[in-house]
Amino acid sequence: MMDVPAEPAQLFAPHTPRGCGCRSVILLGLLGGMLFLICGGACGFLVYLFTPSVFTTAEEVVLIQQEIAPLAVPAFLEPVLAQKLDNPLVTLRQCVYRHQEGRGVLRLMETKVKFGEDEAGARQMLDQLSQDKTGGEIHRLEVSRSETREFIIQQESVPFRFDEGRDLSSATRYRQVSGDFRGKNGWARLILQLEEEVWDEDAVTALLNSLK
Repeated sequence: MMDVPAEPAQLFAPHTPRGCGCRSVILLGLLGGMLFLICGGACGFLVYLFTPSVFTTAEEVVLIQQEIAPLAVPAFLEPVLAQKLDNPLVTLRQCVYRHQEGRGVLRLMETKVKFGEDEAGARQMLDQLSQDKTGGEIHRLEVSRSETREFIIQQESVPFRFDEGRDLSSATRYRQVSGDFRGKNGWARLILQLEEEVWDEDAVTALLNSLK
């Protein structure tokens, strides 16, 4: 009897041990699960690091405000919200006061970059915080009048900008004061915006003079 030559595919077909495929699938599954746990834990830790704590009682808001700067807040502004973030890279604080009739907002914020004196980076973070609408919105104004006044804070002359204008979305007239200064722990920013009808010049001046 003559031997029948094997087909080429049979001659060069690789030998596969029994059970190897199952073990490979199990191993890959275990590795994938470990990577998922590691990455998931790392991502969760990063989220934790960059998620601020939120405070809503009046006492907590005032405490955060005092950590930023001394401030004689007018009685018609009520503390509503504070946020604080402290991680190895940066410290952020923010507190919000709202007019008792809902006709304006005071925002006080502070940031400290922990890897050097990065004033530009700190101001950029203050710009981002200024856009936050949590607790009360700062309206975009079509400014019709503006002036700068100097106030002494920690023995430095600090410019504050006073604006008058119309809200672009509602046509309501507002007055606003804003400025950057050195807080207790880093660069700070104050923004006070009130409807023109409830603007109290004496109270605003006293507020800014209290930033000693």
